Amino acid sequence: MSAHWCEASLGHGYVVLVDNEPRERLSGATRGSVLQGPGSSSSKRGGRRMATYTVDLFMTLDGFGSGPVGYWGKGGPELEERQARVFFGGEQETLVLGAGTYRLMAGFASARGHDPAFDALTARHKIVISRTLKEPLDWANTTLIAEDAVDAVKHLKVESPLPLRSHGSISMNKALLAAGLVDRLEVMVFPVITGESGSDPILSGLPDIDLELVDTQLLDGRMQQLSYIPTVRARPLGSD
Repeated sequence: MSAHWCEASLGHGYVVLVDNEPRERLSGATRGSVLQGPGSSSSKRGGRRMATYTVDLFMTLDGFGSGPVGYWGKGGPELEERQARVFFGGEQETLVLGAGTYRLMAGFASARGHDPAFDALTARHKIVISRTLKEPLDWANTTLIAEDAVDAVKHLKVESPLPLRSHGSISMNKALLAAGLVDRLEVMVFPVITGESGSDPILSGLPDIDLELVDTQLLDGRMQQLSYIPTVRARPLGSD
């Protein structure tokens, strides 16, 4: 696997920001059961509520997702609290990962032993979409779905009783953005330009997508979280 990733300390834990494993495409489908329990979602199909799918992206002002220093040297207590609550704790959501991010995070969880942050992450329900991983998975509370990511998320949005959230897993989530399956895009912009040291441009290769800004939040006086509702354009800008 070739994966480029940023890691940053979060108390005693780490956060993988970028996973560049190629998007999973599968011919055989093996989909396990999703998390059981109460959930909330906003979209509907045929009168039935569907689970929403949110993607978290961390990037520099010039759009890079990886660099030589965790959080590009810009982390702070408010960002750490947000990650502890949203990523590690889960906030009544199901976490969806690509294979590369799963491998990295499962490895961290195993290496850290009894760590409060990773104990919480291990306890929350996780779904990994992969053709390379095989059951049984070593990381507790993880369901393997062996389908194309687009097909898998279409099914999950119908079947999951909880909202869905994905962190990193860039190749997979680019495909889901292009397919119009992402309901909310949360972009954390770090105040740095990494023209020399940056790698992994986060949003390259996507179609033209309109973004409706629905929320903003300033963390630690420097990180800007921008929350959007994305809509894939039927035609590129300027082609009408």
